[in-house]
Amino acid sequence: MTIFSILTKYTVNTNRNHMELFAGVSDMLGKGLLLSYLFLTIEVNAIPHTKQTVLIEWMRAIRSLGVDPEFVLSDKDQSEINALKHVWPQAKHQLCLWHILRALKRRLSQNEPPGSYNALEAHNAFPDIEASFVPLGQMSMNEKVRTVVLY
Repeated sequence: MTIFSILTKYTVNTNRNHMELFAGVSDMLGKGLLLSYLFLTIEVNAIPHTKQTVLIEWMRAIRSLGVDPEFVLSDKDQSEINALKHVWPQAKHQLCLWHILRALKRRLSQNEPPGSYNALEAHNAFPDIEASFVPLGQMSMNEKVRTVVLY
């Protein structure tokens, strides 16, 4: 099983050029093996999808070395996700557990209810989600109570 991770943003706002550091890491015998890294800075007025285009070219170079992962990991940055899907469409994508736990901790520390869920928007973004799905917290009392008639 081959796993490829994109480790990102460890240097944002920590260097005077405000560059992002992207590290392409593969699994080798249970250890992380650095394959490549990329420093990137995108100007505010850059054409749309510049970051994604650069990431695609960087990942293609890594793929040309024979890296063909079954699984890819990234944070929730859409340009990273799109680039991974473009270069390795067959690979299963998963968000990095560290980023998930950090986001969860941040959200829970705010002690606020989650934002409203829009099923149609979710369905448009992810067709596997049913457009009629409504989270329990947003259901009306009539929707929560379902009567089943047994014959």
